[in-house]
Amino acid sequence: MSHELGIVLRPHKQATVAARLMRRGELLGLTTLNDYLEHLESPAGSGERGKFIETVTTNMTSFYREPHHFDLLADHLRQDRLRDTPLRLWSAGSANGAEAWSMGLTALDTLPTIRSTAMRLLATDVDRAQVAMVARPSYPLGQIGQIPAHLHRHLERDHAMFRPGAALRALVRPRCLNLMDPFPFKGPFQVIFCRNTLMYFSPATKEGVLHRLIEVLDDGGLLCLGHSEALMTVPRALKAIGTTAYRKRG
Repeated sequence: MSHELGIVLRPHKQATVAARLMRRGELLGLTTLNDYLEHLESPAGSGERGKFIETVTTNMTSFYREPHHFDLLADHLRQDRLRDTPLRLWSAGSANGAEAWSMGLTALDTLPTIRSTAMRLLATDVDRAQVAMVARPSYPLGQIGQIPAHLHRHLERDHAMFRPGAALRALVRPRCLNLMDPFPFKGPFQVIFCRNTLMYFSPATKEGVLHRLIEVLDDGGLLCLGHSEALMTVPRALKAIGTTAYRKRG
């Protein structure tokens, strides 16, 4: 798990995750945790990989979580509105897409005349089930209150569910990506949100992934991390501009 995904379970979480994996094993007719792990590594267990990832990561997210980051995003987009090249934004570790849609809503609110050809928002996650949810988004209507009321015009309601409207969906490109793998792009991105993802990694892996994120971030670009992922030592390439928010020098 650590080798392929970079995930390192903290001691206080190991028992909880082991219990979850045991429940997965029982559903497959397996009696021990070792049986489940052996099944996972076998050709017959290839289809279980997604459920395994879903089990060991929390995938807890919400719309407009840590709202100060979206204020910074809006300010950054205003400064970049006159650029000649398309804006490129990345939600890395986007889970069910709430973060990516919140970024897109902020973009539509800040730059109301922007077209999908002038901005691309990449939403990636290692969990294929989560990526599929972003590709065909639908959320309980009870969550719509997490989104500022004046942005509801960009949403479509259907009984007890809602989904992003057509203009918003046109901005977002969902892709499956393991941050441990070489990035299939060179950037640059003007904005990268990688929140509550690095916390799963060992210090060495976190440092390596952060370095590669910085490499594909444009000079002057905005990087936002999760509330528990503040950098104890800020890399020279970055300047802290707020709570777990950084701008790339240059």
